[in-house]
Amino acid sequence: MSHLKGVSSDDDDATWVTWKMALTIALPICAICVIVMVIYHIHMTKKRPARHFPDDSLEAPDRPILGGVTIRDMLEMTTSGSGSGRSN
Repeated sequence: MSHLKGVSSDDDDATWVTWKMALTIALPICAICVIVMVIYHIHMTKKRPARHFPDDSLEAPDRPILGGVTIRDMLEMTTSGSGSGRSN
């Protein structure tokens, strides 16, 4: 019985050594990546100003969006016609 207990203990030790080695390698790499991403984010937010979108929803239909075509123009193009939808 003590022989089985010893085998189980050795397997657990080997498993723990494997996990310990994996964590010893993976944790510093992950920490370095997170630190680099945070520094890059801080650098980029300081480099470009914050984007403030004005509340100009009343002027939006008349503002060109696609090569000089406004939303109002597109609505007029799609709603022009007889409106019945039937062809006789």
